[in-house]
Amino acid sequence: MELQNAALQRTGARTEQQRRTAKKHFSQFIQEHGEEKVRGFSCDSIPPQFVTPQLIGCFGSYLFMEMDKVSAAQSYLSQIKSYFDTKWQDNVEWILHPSRSNDKWYSDIRSGVRRMYINRAIAEGSALVDQAPPMYRDSLRQVCAMLVANNTSMSLRERDLLVTQWHCMGRAVETGLRHSSMKFVPKPIGRRQMFTNMSTRFVIVNRGRPTSFMQKQVI
Repeated sequence: MELQNAALQRTGARTEQQRRTAKKHFSQFIQEHGEEKVRGFSCDSIPPQFVTPQLIGCFGSYLFMEMDKVSAAQSYLSQIKSYFDTKWQDNVEWILHPSRSNDKWYSDIRSGVRRMYINRAIAEGSALVDQAPPMYRDSLRQVCAMLVANNTSMSLRERDLLVTQWHCMGRAVETGLRHSSMKFVPKPIGRRQMFTNMSTRFVIVNRGRPTSFMQKQVI
């Protein structure tokens, strides 16, 4: 019996479908709007030296023209970046390899794409076709930093609750976990191990003083 690489099971069917669709859009983009040197390639065949911040940025503009929802455009951007990151993770000569660049170029592209959608909505007097997140990660960091700086039991409690709520977004079933479904594991820092039907998760708290840190990590 031929065995399949377990790494192929790390993503679900929906994610794989999104990636296939993103790759199809990228191939169409380079055929219709790419420079002459890349027009003969597809997403699977394009060489790494041609995949640059400039190319990905132009792909973002293409998605803006093709997609009504900013969330769809940013999702396809994310899928394409993830695809190339995985494909060329051992190619340190690639200009976008993590050892040669940070992700600021990618953050700038995502911010630019969102700004394009916002400007269009303002110009047309229409609502932005998207569901705005309750809070962005940068805003969460700023609020948590201020709460820690206050250094009171109330501010630390509010920080823990805020982080917990942020991690539970989109996974509402976890807010219904019962105490009986948690297994206490003896550790110096007081680690509580929770079992759900999806995976094993840890919530880490400090004992003996007001909780100053709470982290949930999927392992």
